[in-house]
Amino acid sequence: MNGTAVYGETVVVIEVDDGDVRVKTGRIVSDGSSQVLADNRNRTIVAADPEMHPDTDPLEDAHTKEFRVDDIHLLKAREAEALRDPRSAQEWFGSIYQDWVVSKIQRALRRLKL
Repeated sequence: MNGTAVYGETVVVIEVDDGDVRVKTGRIVSDGSSQVLADNRNRTIVAADPEMHPDTDPLEDAHTKEFRVDDIHLLKAREAEALRDPRSAQEWFGSIYQDWVVSKIQRALRRLKL
């Protein structure tokens, strides 16, 4: 993610595990005055959208995760939209993933409804 995280902002999380790619949406749930150690400049907290976990009660299981704001796998919605372009996806992820994985990420982002 480029810049700072903003409370309530929609984000996209890219998960890659042995070449399997999953794309999840969520929202920033921390702000600069949070009690947790997440200032949204260095660290932030993301809560997964309920559609991603329909089998759980959101009150019982919040599905939150802490990220470094500059984590390459945490994208603002507009960044995710830009990475639907194969060249942009290659520039963003090409330094850490093989071309075939970057292609899978790019296709997953194209299918994602934001």
